[in-house]
Amino acid sequence: MSTFRLAALGILAVLAAVYGYYHLGQTRPAETPKEHAIIAEVLSDGAVSIEGERFNDPVKLKAKIADIRKKYPGAKIHVRASEDMPFKAVGKAFKLFESAGVPLGVGFITEPRKVD
Repeated sequence: MSTFRLAALGILAVLAAVYGYYHLGQTRPAETPKEHAIIAEVLSDGAVSIEGERFNDPVKLKAKIADIRKKYPGAKIHVRASEDMPFKAVGKAFKLFESAGVPLGVGFITEPRKVD
C-alpha cells in the first residue's frame, strides 16, 4: 500500500472513533420521570391531611385525589400514621378512602431491623 492510502486509512479510523464517541455521548437513555406520591397523614380522629388540607368528607377527598391525579396521572397514595396512632383512627382513615371510592393498595413500612 502506498503511504497516501495508509495515511487516509488512519485519518478515517480516527474520524470514525471520534464520531462514535460523540454519538455514544448523545444517545444516553432518557431519565425516567419520578413517580408522584400523594402523602395522606392520618389524624387522631380518623380524618386525613393531604397537602396541609384536612379531609373527613369522602366527596371532598375524592375530588382532591382526582385533582392531584389530573396533574400526576398514576400518582400513588401513601398513607402515613405515627407510631402511637390508635389503630381505630387508622381504620377510620382507610374507611374514609373506601367511602370516597379511592382504591388503595395496602403495604406496610416498618423500621429496618437492627442486626448486632
